[in-house]
Amino acid sequence: MMGFPADLLTTLILVGLLTPSACYNFCNSSRSYVSPQVPTNIRQLRVGDIKIVAGLGDSFTVANGARSTSFSRVHEEYRGDSFSAGGRGSYEYGSTTFPNILKVFNRHLYGYAIGKGNVTSINARFNLAEAGATFRHMPVQARRLIYKMKNDPYIDFQNDWKIVNLFIGQHDQCVACANMVSISNYLTVALLYLPLE
Repeated sequence: MMGFPADLLTTLILVGLLTPSACYNFCNSSRSYVSPQVPTNIRQLRVGDIKIVAGLGDSFTVANGARSTSFSRVHEEYRGDSFSAGGRGSYEYGSTTFPNILKVFNRHLYGYAIGKGNVTSINARFNLAEAGATFRHMPVQARRLIYKMKNDPYIDFQNDWKIVNLFIGQHDQCVACANMVSISNYLTVALLYLPLE
């Protein structure tokens, strides 16, 4: 059995998935990383049980310019290199992204972006972030994600465990103080929509 990557636990704590009581079951390296049966609640979940990864957000999740070699190419979207939803390469060979860490425990992980392309490209998969997006775009991105997942033949929408990384806010910083209620409403709608489906 592979060793336990130290930065996996850090990443999982940052995304708020674990509680102290759930940590033993989720990432205990003396046990299998995959549950013998599909877990029915998050307290039973192990890291290898996660089958789908997705990303919503702005140009950080798009990975604008991540591999650009000149300023004129910083607008290019390198979704496969996105820290939260990109799966180009592998963790073992130095590409430390959240999906690549998850692939250490489940080589059948699905949904991460590969390569380069915009939100409609086949490479985007479930990285539905858009450069320039703001909080008000999150409900639309969430609805698109649910639609895309429900229509994907490789997903058992009701039973597959999913992680959706939402990273947004850089384009809202200037108006956040003046309009906090509106911003939180958009985010609440998006976050409530995901588990309701």
